[in-house]
Amino acid sequence: MEVELQDHEKGADVPEERPPLFSSWNTWYTVVFLNLVFLIVLFWTFTRVFR
Repeated sequence: MEVELQDHEKGADVPEERPPLFSSWNTWYTVVFLNLVFLIVLFWTFTRVFR
């Protein structure tokens, strides 16, 4: 018995969705990463100043 593959299992036929606002997903990853770094530095500085 052969099982027919679903569309999501074929892989190659499904084009990658474009990200909203930026030209690539790598840009989103960079923005999120830099935001996290900024928050870490901000809270670290806050705790050093108001300790």
